[in-house]
Amino acid sequence: IPETKPRTQPSEPFLQDLWTWRREVARASGLSAFLIATNAVLEAIAEKAPQSLEELIQIKGVGQTTLEKYGTALLEIVARHATPTPTKPPVSIPTKPNPNPLTVGIKPKPNPPTVGAQRAAPLRPNPPFQSPAELLEAAAQGIRFPAALLEAHLASLAEAQLPRALEVVAKLGGQFTVLRPFLDDPRESVAAAAVAALNTLDSSFNMDFMLQDPRVRVRLAVIRVCTNQAKLEQIMRSETGFLRTAAQVRLWTLEQGQV
Repeated sequence: IPETKPRTQPSEPFLQDLWTWRREVARASGLSAFLIATNAVLEAIAEKAPQSLEELIQIKGVGQTTLEKYGTALLEIVARHATPTPTKPPVSIPTKPNPNPLTVGIKPKPNPPTVGAQRAAPLRPNPPFQSPAELLEAAAQGIRFPAALLEAHLASLAEAQLPRALEVVAKLGGQFTVLRPFLDDPRESVAAAAVAALNTLDSSFNMDFMLQDPRVRVRLAVIRVCTNQAKLEQIMRSETGFLRTAAQVRLWTLEQGQV
């Protein structure tokens, strides 16, 4: 259900900037504003003023996708409105007039947080992280490492971790032949994640055959990466509900050349 118009106009420039940013992103992407971020999320960002990606993702309603797509832009807005924490002079030193009159009244500008500010330098081929949990956390913090390190753990990961692991392996340029068998995984969440991961590795790989899969989540994942307009038109005629909506949006995206 689309988000209703805010009950009151924002009085703070901070919140006003956040709403302006959301409106511009929604217009550029052709999406509804509430799909970019809800009012509650923007109000929480204005209230908490997160200083890093780690703090931003702690806000309710900010997920990994929002963090990856909009995290940097949101932190830049926060930085423009951040109030520097005043430093207290040492107790033993009395307050003295500013020796440099040119700096009177000038507040120090906070350093804008950037994506790389909270991350360690890229790892060498032999990083200290070896367990699946460590590798997934390293990936979440933007640290790159050989995909083979995580590929070695795929067979032993629990269903809750496996979809995220497939996504990370694909972003690291892992082996197509390692991810391909997961399309046949009986677990719906894993097979759906494999669709997205394989499309990341090779967008030309034809997965139309997966549209016959009985699992709705798997078919939805295929529709979201499908490039066959005839197939999408067929889905719009044969499906109902969210699958039909997804096909309609995907077809429009292809027609607009936004793929």
